Amino acid sequence: MTFTGAVFFSLSVGAAALGLLAFLLVAAVFFVYLYRAWRMLSPEASLEPFLLGYGAAVFGSLASGALDHTLLTYPHAVSLLWLSLGLGAATAHMIHRMHGDFVPAEF
Repeated sequence: MTFTGAVFFSLSVGAAALGLLAFLLVAAVFFVYLYRAWRMLSPEASLEPFLLGYGAAVFGSLASGALDHTLLTYPHAVSLLWLSLGLGAATAHMIHRMHGDFVPAEF
């Protein structure tokens, strides 16, 4: 199923409004969690490049998906999005654990 619009339009057509809302909620929680982990790091921390790299990869995928439909058209692109999101969340979780913050859902 290929659409000519943006990925968010394609997702809303294929998964309805609830699927789109769930997708956007997962992305928002990911970036909040990443930001909180980044604020805990010292400037010379060894995990900072990984944290920022995974965040940039997910942001780039979502930004390109907002303007083009190819993110959902190619299965490998979707796999890379979820892989980057998972690795970024794991890195952020390691940072939270190093600093004694075990509750990731505090906003």
